[in-house]
Amino acid sequence: MTVPRISRTTEQNLAAPHRADVIGRFAGQQVAAGRSDGIPPGQPAIGSSTEEAGPWAEKEGEGTEQLEATPAAVTPDSQVSGITLAPSPTHSPTNLPLKRRRDWAVWIALGISGAMVVSFLSGLWVGRYVWSDSRGSPYQRGHGGRISGGVLVEGRLTYRPDPLSGRPDAGAAVILLPADRTPSQTIPVAGLRVHEALRPNSPGYRAVTELGGAVERTGEGGEFMVVVPPGTYYVLLISRSAHRPAGEPIRPSDLAEMRKYFYAAEDLIGPSKYHWAQYRFTEAEHSLDYNFGLDERNQNFDPLRDLTQ
Repeated sequence: MTVPRISRTTEQNLAAPHRADVIGRFAGQQVAAGRSDGIPPGQPAIGSSTEEAGPWAEKEGEGTEQLEATPAAVTPDSQVSGITLAPSPTHSPTNLPLKRRRDWAVWIALGISGAMVVSFLSGLWVGRYVWSDSRGSPYQRGHGGRISGGVLVEGRLTYRPDPLSGRPDAGAAVILLPADRTPSQTIPVAGLRVHEALRPNSPGYRAVTELGGAVERTGEGGEFMVVVPPGTYYVLLISRSAHRPAGEPIRPSDLAEMRKYFYAAEDLIGPSKYHWAQYRFTEAEHSLDYNFGLDERNQNFDPLRDLTQ
């Protein structure tokens, strides 16, 4: 195979960093220029230019040695002057343009963000079926939504601000006490009253839970949820919004039973309406809804007068 000879000036330029790339383009230009078809050396082919030839384009009048117009079969594995022709590194699949790399980085970041969102939503969905008390309850929902080792007591408390309407009793107190045992010392009521914020670290809260009971506040919709071991309980519900008529005392029988558990039970109830009764919880779930009735602070409500105003 005959190989085109290169001028001395050209051979000196082979020390450039991209010599393999330049030689490859040069060999391609020789074939594209049609030198084997009789095209005079130094004359660019149609569609080519001197600028495209780069440093290999020779100016007219220079006394450089002309290349022989001998046909040559050039392949990527051919060697010219001991140098192996290889594809330009700029065309390597691993050398992607910067913009394309940025696009890939953006897509990867979006994929990671989407996976995080899906994981978060999946966790919320699973949380509907696996439930545990945020204050350290050992009970969990098993298959079919059943509580393992405990009874889920949930319900909704409401009241009537006037005879014609009903509303959720948000912030009402829910206290469950085991009926088969009483504390060695009566439970302090500080931190359990409806006008106080519920504090799990308060002495009253800790005493109720250590006894095997539960303490909760209703949400904005009047709903509540507690988990206790199966058994019989005294349930004390104290309204946040409905009051008893002025001067109406707590029923003596209720007060006597409350005093077995609470110190200053009258202070715990205050002027609010309440519900005190025994319940037996044996099923996995138990529903307990209660309406405190009319808020007696509005006992002078006149529907005809108020509706016409």
